[in-house]
Amino acid sequence: MIKEIINHNGFEIKTNRLRIVPVTETEAENYFREFTDEIARYQYPEPFSDLEATKKFIGDFTWAKKEGLHLVCSLFNEENQFIGSIEVYKLGQEWPELGIWICKAYQRQGYAYEAINGVIQFFKVHDVATKGFIYEADRRNPSSLKLVQKLQGVEVGYQEVPSDAGEILELKKYIIGSYEHRTYLRRHIISKICDDVER
Repeated sequence: MIKEIINHNGFEIKTNRLRIVPVTETEAENYFREFTDEIARYQYPEPFSDLEATKKFIGDFTWAKKEGLHLVCSLFNEENQFIGSIEVYKLGQEWPELGIWICKAYQRQGYAYEAINGVIQFFKVHDVATKGFIYEADRRNPSSLKLVQKLQGVEVGYQEVPSDAGEILELKKYIIGSYEHRTYLRRHIISKICDDVER
């Protein structure tokens, strides 16, 4: 079902201030320019080496969207300005993974929270078969930790993994957007989630 929805002509998600639309090659320059070393510091991918690498990234995820595997969307504000990107990985699974980055000029304005909530609500409205979402935040990144706290994330794990740039990420793993969010505070449920995520 989700595959058909996200590939429907004109598909987009709207929130109070944002349009969330699948990335296209027309946004390549924005991604290349805005995904800087500073933005990528606590992210898995490294900044794009050139415009062609950016276009390849977009092409790969355009194919992944068509196959119903992953979804990468550009974020536009009310003035139709590009302000960042949100990603949903492992579509169709019980625990899809969410990622987001916001352009430096538009940070600390609540856009990340609004975009993530918009995507979560979209999945709920369309009754997509998911229990909730995985969201990872580097423990050294105060902005991400504040965001996940605002999202009422439930911490379920921790891991240290290398980024594409070879830096070690210190990632706390959270559950967000669960239909029965509060119940995951119980220890035996959290343990079950950890087991599911590791499979």
